[in-house]
This record gives sequence, structure tokens and C-alpha cells, in this order.
Amino acid sequence: SCLTRDDVVSILDSFYQIVENKSQRFFFNTKICIENNWSPEEVFKKITVPDQQLMLLTKGVQGVFETLYKNEINFRVGLLRVTADNHLKWQSFYPRESPPKISMEKLEKPQSAVKSALQAKDLLIIEDIKKELDKPYDERRFVHESGRKIARSGSILIFPIYCPNTCQPIYALSILANANCLTENNRDLYEWILTHFKQRIILE
Repeated sequence: SCLTRDDVVSILDSFYQIVENKSQRFFFNTKICIENNWSPEEVFKKITVPDQQLMLLTKGVQGVFETLYKNEINFRVGLLRVTADNHLKWQSFYPRESPPKISMEKLEKPQSAVKSALQAKDLLIIEDIKKELDKPYDERRFVHESGRKIARSGSILIFPIYCPNTCQPIYALSILANANCLTENNRDLYEWILTHFKQRIILE
């Protein structure tokens, strides 16, 4: 898959919207701060709003991947936070009307795609989820809810994010497609796109 001019514009537009949102909040709250004599702590809290920014970044990733695949494939994107004791928590996901179906208990298993990527400290691509589940249990890098029907096709990408100072995992991006479209051949392209988002996520 080659990056077209429209793809690049879409990626840049995603960043512009996120930065623009923060800029507007900055100027709006600075004005209120002057009028109401807010403390520096109150101003900082109003301007940063990390939960909102991380939601916008998650939405941005989803939009870029749908554009990359010409809006012919549906993507669900989730941002997982890695806690200090190495547990996982959903930070945000998009679309909002399609929350993650897998339980946190399953995600915490060593065979899950998220844990596999964090263990390898590298981007993980599973091109065919159904084929992955046909492997012996101890060789799998994907788990699913017991009793839930497995889709006929689908692929997933996990992008772990590490703190630049401590080198400890802080987030993991999960990108799930409803077709076998995410491939190892495009690994460099995915890494290039997601590295741009990673910098913004770390800043939040």
C-alpha cells in the first residue's frame, strides 16, 4: 500500500485538529484566567485536559487508517494505559458506540496480542486472526472471549508506547480491522504513521 497525497493530507489534518483544539482551549482559558484571577494550577488543569486530548488522538488514528484503506474497511481503535504494576486499563476507544468486547481478564493473559507486543517491545501485526487462533494455545498471540463467535476475517495491530526516560511501557494502541488488511509488508508505513501519534500521546 503506497501513501498517496490524500493520505498524507489526512494524517497532517488529524494532527492539526488536535493541536487546534488545544490552542483554542489555551486562549479561551487564558482570557478567563485574567478575568477571574485563577491560580496557575487551575489554569494548567483547564488547558491540558489529557483525557480529552487522548480521545482525540485515538479518533485521529482511526480516521487515518480508514482513509488509508479508502474507507472500505472498518477499524476500531483503542488506547490502553499500562499501570505502574503492569496491568491494563482502557484509556479511550473509537468509535465510541463500539466499545471493546474483550474482557480485561483476557487482555491480561500472556497470549493476548497486547501482552505479546509489550513483551516483545515491538509493533505486533496479526494478519489473519482466525488463522492465529488455529495455532496451538501456547503459540498464539491472540485471545478471544469463550463462547463468542469468531469473525470470518480480521487483522489486528498493536503498537506499544514506552516512556522515553524510564523505558517502561505506558500505553498500547490497538487497531482492529474487520478484514485481513493489516500486513507485515506495510510495517514501515504503520510505524511511520503511529510514531507521529506516539509523540503527541507521550506529551499528554
